[in-house]
Amino acid sequence: MVTDTGDRTTLTLSVADRLNFLTKLVIFQDLAQTEFIEQLATHLEEVQFPADHTIFAQGDRGDLLYILFSGRVKVHFDDVQLAELTPGSYFGEMAIFESRPRSASVTTLEPCQCLVLTQE
Repeated sequence: MVTDTGDRTTLTLSVADRLNFLTKLVIFQDLAQTEFIEQLATHLEEVQFPADHTIFAQGDRGDLLYILFSGRVKVHFDDVQLAELTPGSYFGEMAIFESRPRSASVTTLEPCQCLVLTQE
């Protein structure tokens, strides 16, 4: 299922696909066999962004952590690229864990699909 929400498209992956993906990530390896990771797999939002789209900008308030499912993004501070992230990478964690403004911007280099975790 695909839902257009303006600047992003919401997709629907099966819970099994999400769970399989999440258990392979370093950030969740210790949780791979727990009920928590299964609950997480069912509650993550799925979004897709087009190429050359700014997911968030430096200085924005943030309460979302993004896990890159497909595609590539760049993390940049002004015009300086700090990193290029690939599937399995996550970003936005500093804002969600510390409730601070975003320290850098993240822009898609190609169409991307992300799983999104809210602060709630």
